Amino acid sequence: CLIVQGVDGSEDLPVHREAAVAWVESGEVRELRINPRQLGLAADSPPARLTAAEQAAAVESVLSGQTGPYRHMTLLNAGVRMWLTGRVESLAEGVALAQELVDSGEARTVLDGWRRPEAVPGGGRNGL
Repeated sequence: CLIVQGVDGSEDLPVHREAAVAWVESGEVRELRINPRQLGLAADSPPARLTAAEQAAAVESVLSGQTGPYRHMTLLNAGVRMWLTGRVESLAEGVALAQELVDSGEARTVLDGWRRPEAVPGGGRNGL
């Protein structure tokens, strides 16, 4: 388990600075440092507070191939989650897989599938 909590309330790892996170395993807690620069993902910090429309636009920009802080943030955080779930052996492999999924269009395909009402339990957005 990895515990991430930014002072702004975000559970996402930042791309503009190193992050200290708590790694919990077998009842032991140790500090882990994650440096986006070491993964080739350093970028300016995107705004901390976005409206739902701004968040949707940021997702669209990443999935449309635009570069910048949102792409770096997406790749870093997706890569960490792939590492935590055991899909990859290292953070670097997780970031590389995230990049492959975004660049190949596979991430967009998954999002588009979620947008179909039949893909949502209960038959639509209100069924959540």
